[in-house]
Amino acid sequence: MAFASRVFYTGITWTTTNYNFSFTYLDTDYVKVYINKQALPHNFGSGIISYTVATGQITLVNTNSDIELLDLEIRRETSQTPLVNFVSGTTLTEADLDTVAQQSLHLSVE
Repeated sequence: MAFASRVFYTGITWTTTNYNFSFTYLDTDYVKVYINKQALPHNFGSGIISYTVATGQITLVNTNSDIELLDLEIRRETSQTPLVNFVSGTTLTEADLDTVAQQSLHLSVE
């Protein structure tokens, strides 16, 4: 279960720009992409490689087609800052409890 928040692709090329992952996340900002152990977006040569996140998939954008990818890692990096602040006298909601539970689970797995 140590890598339930990561997906690895090795020996890939630019023939595919969409890559799937199966882990859940609370915010798209928590889904990170690394190429050859370097976080994206990142300058590689004369181009920039960036990505967008959709449900269960990332799409790579490369402005320099001369770059060949070797290793790709899609990783969830959940914020360690509490996402919910419970205040006395406010209504306790299922959504807030779910968020707290999911954030705790994600952080413990990561």
